[in-house]
Parts: sequence; C-alpha cells; structure tokens
Amino acid sequence: YLWVFHSPAVVHYVLDPTRSADVIEGELGDMDSGIISCDRYASYKKFARLHPGVALAFCWAHQRRDFLDLANGHPELLPWAMTWVDAIAELYRLNRRRLQASAGSSTRAAHHADVQQAVQHMATRRIKALADPQLAAPAAKVLRSMAVHWSGLTLFLDHPDVPMDNN
Repeated sequence: YLWVFHSPAVVHYVLDPTRSADVIEGELGDMDSGIISCDRYASYKKFARLHPGVALAFCWAHQRRDFLDLANGHPELLPWAMTWVDAIAELYRLNRRRLQASAGSSTRAAHHADVQQAVQHMATRRIKALADPQLAAPAAKVLRSMAVHWSGLTLFLDHPDVPMDNN
C-alpha cells in the first residue's frame, strides 16, 4: 500500500504491505494534536483513539460514494439517494464560495453562515429520515454511517484550511 503523509512543507510516501494502524503510529506517533484528513478506515480511528488530541476530518467524497452505491444497488432508492448526492454537491459549492472570499471579510462570514445552514439542514434531514419507520434498511445504514462520522465530516466548518475530501 502506498501511504501519503503531507503537510504544507513536506510530502512523505511510505510503502507498506499492510493498511495497519502501526503504519500511522510509526509515522505520526509523536503527534499530540492535529487533524488528519482521511477516509473512514479503522486504522485512522484507532490512531485517533490512542491520541485524543488528534481529530479526523472524514471525506465527503466517500460519503457521496455511499449514496451513489446505494442508488446503483437499489434502483428503487435512486431518487432518494440522488437528493443526498445533490445536497453534498451544494455543500461543496457553498464551501468553495466561502473559501473564495477574503478571510475575515463580511462576505466570508455570510458565506460561512450559508455553509453552516446547509450542514444543519442535512443533519436535521438525516435525523428525520432515520426516525421514519418506513425508511429502507440500506438507506438507514448509509445515514447511520453519516451520523457516526458527522463530527469528522463537518470539521471543515471550523477549519477552513481542511479540505472537504481527501481526493
């Protein structure tokens, strides 16, 4: 496996036969705090549990893929899943607009509020959908995963330098 560790100053590649948390520990074990942009792979979660000052920024592209996989695997859920795909696309659009505005400007603050509102709307919609006893089990599974990873998915709100995905 090719692991890529990077910061604004360094890009470091590691080849390892595994995707074990030991690889992360070996590279970042001295890390007391910080943010790791990653997918939802268990090794990152294990590392974060062992290093409580480390936050995981989960990838919206992976969350989007869950909805696309749901739509492809369950055609009857395609319209429902695509509304989520569209909502994620809108989130990307709003965040891009926020980041294009000058830091500290009133325009940036207004765009930040728009992104926050979109995220809150998604959270409310997710909670409401999960409360619906008619929600199909595969759809509920995707929304439960989103709920579990929500704090990492929304980390970009308070940390504009953290991208929404790791692509």
